[in-house]
Amino acid sequence: MNTLDKILSLLTEKGIQQKTFAENIGVTKHTITDWKNGRSKSYMKYIDKIADFFDVSADYLLEKTDDKSPLPKEAINIFDNVDMNAFSRQLYEQLTKEERKKVQEYILFLISQRAKNEKNDK
Repeated sequence: MNTLDKILSLLTEKGIQQKTFAENIGVTKHTITDWKNGRSKSYMKYIDKIADFFDVSADYLLEKTDDKSPLPKEAINIFDNVDMNAFSRQLYEQLTKEERKKVQEYILFLISQRAKNEKNDK
């Protein structure tokens, strides 16, 4: 079952109307119809809101796990009190030159993918 199938299945399973769902995640009912008809995949940028709405994990919706359970809020906020610059620097310094290059390439890839997705969703 792909991501959209899981979203639609949860709607049916919980007996929630498209209009109610759309209002709760901040889209129009027309947007949900576009998702269902394959005209848009903009649901990907709402994955966190959708997961919260259904009280499931984003990983479940993204087919990374069969476990629907969302992470406890404490686990999500684990890095709130960490100085991310120092933390990142410590991790980065442990990498070899080649590994650092791969990290940089991956970050650039993620940024380009986000830009591409944002362009496609407009």
